[in-house]
Formats: sequence, structure tokens, C-alpha cells
Amino acid sequence: MARDESAIEISLPNTTDHSSNQYKFVVVSSGNAALASSAGERVVGVLTNDPAANVTARVGVGGVVRVMAGAAISEMDAVATDASAKAKTAVIDSGTGTYSHVFGTALEAAGADGDIISVLVGGGPRATAA
Repeated sequence: MARDESAIEISLPNTTDHSSNQYKFVVVSSGNAALASSAGERVVGVLTNDPAANVTARVGVGGVVRVMAGAAISEMDAVATDASAKAKTAVIDSGTGTYSHVFGTALEAAGADGDIISVLVGGGPRATAA
């Protein structure tokens, strides 16, 4: 069962309705919280609340946080964002130089898109072969 544990959160200004984006990855854009939109991009954290426009966004940046999966993920996989701001297994392809910025380590498996899992933020700079 997904949980937050010793989670470290920060507050970010927010001008967008994120009421349906709780547990998705966010970046900072023009000083505001915005959903991640490129697979593997560097993220600041995970949206831990569901703010309407002009309501402060709470973003999990440390500890154990809940994250929405975009596909099946195995326990102990390194995770990164997909293009929909959901978690995916982080990858590295040494042949093309393609890689994911690793956000953390999955502490439990996700069976499908939309599952909420616990992720240890950080957890090592690992990625799996593409």
C-alpha cells in the first residue's frame, strides 16, 4: 500500500488547475509548478496535493512519496517521469546516449497505468538497459 514516510515537501506558486494531477511529476516553469512533459526529463518532485489554479502547490522532494505510475514498474526499479508526468522505469541506452533523470527507487511494484506506488526519492543513480 502506497505511503508517504518522512516526506520532505516544498511549496511552489501555481497558476494552473492541477486538481486532477496529484502524485504526478512536476517541474518549475516561469517560477510556477508545471507538469513534466518530456519522458526522462529532470523533475523537481511530485505534486502531493491537488491544487486549483492560484492555490499553492505542495511538492514532495525527499523521503518516501506517493507517485502515479504510467505503466507496470517492478519493485526496486529506478523511476523517472514519462511524457504524461507519471512514473516509468528509468532507462539508459549507451548506444544513443539516451537516458532518464532518475527521481528515485520504487519500493513496491505497479501493475498498470494509474497505480499509486511508494518511491524513495534519490535512492541511487541507477537505470536499466533500454
